[in-house]
Amino acid sequence: MASNYRIESPKTSTRQKGIISAQIPNMKKVFPLSSPNHQPPRVVEQIKNDIRKYIKRERKKTLPDGLDFWDFDCKVGLNDATSETKHVNELNPAIDEIVTNQAASIYIEIIAIARHRQSKSIT
Repeated sequence: MASNYRIESPKTSTRQKGIISAQIPNMKKVFPLSSPNHQPPRVVEQIKNDIRKYIKRERKKTLPDGLDFWDFDCKVGLNDATSETKHVNELNPAIDEIVTNQAASIYIEIIAIARHRQSKSIT
């Protein structure tokens, strides 16, 4: 079983039950889906672009020793209480779904976690 490195708030730096917290902040934002200066489809594209840039920036950071890749725990919803856990590849469809429901804003949380890649068993 591989240990996980969980990236949490910048003030945290503790070791608990195989999870090591580092001093790298998360992305927790509430994006408004309307803007007086931009059309709604452009606002949605700006949100998706911000997410892509954040993930790309986090993946460039150096990994702790013994770990292979950055994984991301993502939550998407109308607010923090109603957000659902999603995979990184499911973020854009989840955003599109919320936009089709004509919400006023969207809550997105992305937590970077360094993990060890496990080999697939050959049967």
